[in-house]
Amino acid sequence: MGYAEEFSTVDLVLSSKAETFAVDAFVLSRIKAERQARKLLTYLVYQSPAFGKRDVPRLRQTLASNRNVYFDGVVRGINMLSPVSVAELVGPDYDRLWGRFVSRWPLLTIPSCLESRRRPESSEQCSSSLAG
Repeated sequence: MGYAEEFSTVDLVLSSKAETFAVDAFVLSRIKAERQARKLLTYLVYQSPAFGKRDVPRLRQTLASNRNVYFDGVVRGINMLSPVSVAELVGPDYDRLWGRFVSRWPLLTIPSCLESRRRPESSEQCSSSLAG
């Protein structure tokens, strides 16, 4: 599902006559943005030279079981793993939009093996760091 298709439901909500259309559209936009960011981070993790095919089951388990990964941390992870920052991807509206999405929830701690973009001594080293 692409970006335009993902957010088409937000357009439907905005064009509705519902009394709560603005709040509904905002909340749905945040959910959709987080979903897209998580998909991108997951892709970048799987493409990282820090991991190989043998790490896939452990990564899946770690990503699925970690309940403390929030939007702020996902964006930080993307910025650490990608040569193009989220700010560059979003463009000139980034600062204005970021202020609307920043949460007060705990942030994802990026393990040093991902930060340095090198393979860890063991897959457990990175997986345990990702689990927090």
